[in-house]
Amino acid sequence: MTVTVPNYRGPARPESAAQSPGWPKGVVGRYLTDAGKALSDPTLTVDLIEQDDGVLARCTTCPDSEWKVPFDPASTGGRATGWATREAGQWAQRHAETCQAMRPTAAEQRALLEHRSRVLSNSPRGQPN
Repeated sequence: MTVTVPNYRGPARPESAAQSPGWPKGVVGRYLTDAGKALSDPTLTVDLIEQDDGVLARCTTCPDSEWKVPFDPASTGGRATGWATREAGQWAQRHAETCQAMRPTAAEQRALLEHRSRVLSNSPRGQPN
């Protein structure tokens, strides 16, 4: 299976459905993370998501790792979309080149949630120590 990887001209787009897994709605570009390359896992990506008010770059493996380039579509007539996509794409590419995060297994995720719950229940005012 071939994995599309972006080059300096911008985010890669799949040439066919057979080459890339299905992209979620709104995703206009994907960058394969360092971990994705090492593990040959095309699902470990940083996605560019086009939204009504900007372009969001979001890592699919790092919690809370995202960057949004906002724009006002009413005042730009949609012209900012290309600029915002390039700006968010630069952040996405930099993050993907160094990201070594992997998604936790279901068991690891349950254990993490249980641990967080115990920490919060044992700390004053529900705040972690």
